[in-house]
Amino acid sequence: MAVEGSPPSLKAAEYALELASLTGSAVIALHVILLPQYIDEQTKSRLREELTARGEKVLDQTNNMPRKKEVIFTRRILETNTSIALTICNFSEREGADLIILGDRTEVSPVARLMLGSVATGVANNASCPVLVVR
Repeated sequence: MAVEGSPPSLKAAEYALELASLTGSAVIALHVILLPQYIDEQTKSRLREELTARGEKVLDQTNNMPRKKEVIFTRRILETNTSIALTICNFSEREGADLIILGDRTEVSPVARLMLGSVATGVANNASCPVLVVR
């Protein structure tokens, strides 16, 4: 599951943990941070530190969610300077994921979605395994 802290992503995390409880599956909670390519190293280091700390808090939230049964739960923070969606897809392929679960930030306007794209859309269009988008 990919989480970034928004209500839809936390709802997706709850769903993923529920599904894992029912099926005896393991869950990898993934948080991806996007670092700009063309900034100085000092700024990049400070930004990495802040975004990683934020990611750890998000992953702590998912780790503390209630479960009906014990679920094997691991957490990872990855960084990229290109595409969050492709980073999620590449990671899931390397790990042999059976399913990617993520939330859809429906509050983004259709125009913004068209201009900026959507991580959920990018993952759904590029993943090598099934993708479940939770709203």
